[in-house]
Amino acid sequence: MVALDDGDRLDDGDRLDDALKVIAARRRVQPSPTESIAALQRESSAPGQLSAEFTDIAERATTARLTGLLEDALGANRAATFLAADAYQP
Repeated sequence: MVALDDGDRLDDGDRLDDALKVIAARRRVQPSPTESIAALQRESSAPGQLSAEFTDIAERATTARLTGLLEDALGANRAATFLAADAYQP
């Protein structure tokens, strides 16, 4: 008996050719590390992903700008009270 990496066993009497075919078939199903990285790079530069990231960053920038303006106009303590109010939405 020979143990294979994924826990399968090659028992006495099993053909090595059959075991190699099974391993090759699994190899085709699982992407290589290079293929995985390429897929992640494609996803990260996809228009939908970039749009969502831009929207998030724009919202954060607007919140930061408004927070700074309120702190300058009202002072830190009053601005914090205003920003904590349920009615405040940047």
